[in-house]
Amino acid sequence: MVLPRTNLKPNIMILVMDTVRADHCSTWGYERITTPCLDRLAETSTVYTQAISPSPWTLPAHFSLFTGLFPSEHGVLTEQNKLRDGVPLLAEILRDSGYHTVGFTNNPWVSSLYGLDRGFEWFVEMFRGETGSEKGFLRKNFHRLERLVFLKDRGAEKTNIHVKQWLKRWIYEERHTPFFIFVNYMEAHQVYAPKRPFHHNFPGQLPPYMEALRNRNITSDKARIYAGIRSLTDGDYSTMVNMYDRAVSYLDFRIGELVAFLKEYELLDDTLLIITSDHGENFGEHRLAGVKLIEHLFCLYDSLLRVPLLIRWPEVFERGRTQTDLVQLNDVFHAVLRLLNLDDGGSQNWWEGDLLAKKKREFAFAEYVTPPIQLEAFRRELPGHTFQQFDVDLKTIRTLEHKLIKFQDGREEFYDLRDDPGETVDLSAQGNEVQARLADKLSQWLAALPIRAKGMEPYDILEDEIIRRRLAELGYL
Repeated sequence: MVLPRTNLKPNIMILVMDTVRADHCSTWGYERITTPCLDRLAETSTVYTQAISPSPWTLPAHFSLFTGLFPSEHGVLTEQNKLRDGVPLLAEILRDSGYHTVGFTNNPWVSSLYGLDRGFEWFVEMFRGETGSEKGFLRKNFHRLERLVFLKDRGAEKTNIHVKQWLKRWIYEERHTPFFIFVNYMEAHQVYAPKRPFHHNFPGQLPPYMEALRNRNITSDKARIYAGIRSLTDGDYSTMVNMYDRAVSYLDFRIGELVAFLKEYELLDDTLLIITSDHGENFGEHRLAGVKLIEHLFCLYDSLLRVPLLIRWPEVFERGRTQTDLVQLNDVFHAVLRLLNLDDGGSQNWWEGDLLAKKKREFAFAEYVTPPIQLEAFRRELPGHTFQQFDVDLKTIRTLEHKLIKFQDGREEFYDLRDDPGETVDLSAQGNEVQARLADKLSQWLAALPIRAKGMEPYDILEDEIIRRRLAELGYL
């Protein structure tokens, strides 16, 4: 039996597909059919093709999603920063506005250690779930073996079970109060583990098991790769892409499973559903200091910054619409508040945009400061190397047509995205009026940000045994 809707405010669900880049989703034009469930959902949703993350890695990007601020505003640029008191998070605002607030995270960066649980009545850190059974060496490595042979995913299956259990309780006990549900999925993050039968999608030159071993070896050898000791082959990059695309297709299946549940219980049309990502992934398309970049480190190219964004709520967002305007991940925060009449948008600054199309965004911005924890991990593995060339502080500004990246030493890169969407030809040496204008606007933006104080220092996150183990599995240690 499906119970009638009894609240006027929409339910809200935000699903973050961690590490999913837009151009590897078929919904956003990828030649491989990696996201058939999102393809179908797009028929009744608005799809944004030019959504830009303000940061290329998890921690600052999630704080921007939940605060509507850029990293320099909220202050969380690296793992050494923690959000200040007095900066409200989306969950806090929604809870105070009468929402039940629930969060599920599979990423140790998206955790209570950094205060990302603030405002959630129930915040489930799914990555802690196996800890008790992993104390033994054999048991811990058995879980790794299960992933290697595609019997175990990175948490999406179990997460969906928890989400559906919570929703069933809400349907019969709390349906008079709207809900806000946030989920972070880690399926597309290294080390990729697409569960059967998705491990057979998009066949490569090697059997899936061999590609899984090869991919795991690449991840564990990351320090030697960035030290220039090991060079990856075309086959290595092909393996990473195959494993990644399979992981994305598996995650798409799990999201489709959750959407089907919402349909079954007639919740979908009453729910503002937002599906996005925090950042993308590199597969050797770009270089820094002569090294081809992998994973999501050391750069601000669109391979990391252009993310999928799909919004479904038929009362406001047009069905089957493809929106090509420039938008940013932090615009989601403001759109949700304006939909609920919690923010009238009267204080908008020139650098802000509006997903509700009241004000088009002319510029998108992003920032990156190399997390010290990553370089320290490299140095521990290879004490003879400083990796100083990868200690970068980057800012970027882009329009739909052009992009400028600025390094801390003043060096610039400039790209014409119309002729060179892959950002392969740096035109900065030529110089032109557009480059100068973007440089001026970038300086204006940095000078005008209203909050620029650094975040507070948290305690050493590595003191948490579970966090330390999970970060090691993800390649941060």
